[in-house]
Amino acid sequence: MPNPNWETDEDGNPINPPAQEPRGQRGIMANLHYLMGTDREAAAAIQPALNHRMQAIRLVDGDPGEVQIDFRRHRLTLWDRGQSCCESRYIRTDDDLAYFAGAMLRNIEISAAEEIADSVVHDIQFLRIITDRGTITFVNHNEHNGCYGGFVIDARLEEI
Repeated sequence: MPNPNWETDEDGNPINPPAQEPRGQRGIMANLHYLMGTDREAAAAIQPALNHRMQAIRLVDGDPGEVQIDFRRHRLTLWDRGQSCCESRYIRTDDDLAYFAGAMLRNIEISAAEEIADSVVHDIQFLRIITDRGTITFVNHNEHNGCYGGFVIDARLEEI
């Protein structure tokens, strides 16, 4: 059964929610993703993880950074793969991730946020992990010169 927050195509396949429209131009990776409609692959990776207990959740720093959610036998990894060239992408959270160990993953949502007034274009987007203990909010950042906007939140589910 598709996630209720995703639209479905005519065959019932889940379609990820649309990404935030960037203030500047979309970067090449964000454009390719938008044109090819590869959100379906991310939704298909997330779907089997829903309604399972999370053993651990962590934020792996880097450019762009990753959110990793461990289950008993699988790991769900979420990241922004929209990197084109010269932009800086990273993820942050203020939430206590250890508190959510053992929580049931209910849903994953993406929503737009206000831009940060800065000397560069600074797009932000929320990635919300909904659990039976509450919501974990991650903030995806993309700092660029106006030519590399947009986000491409992707997901991978693998055995561990």
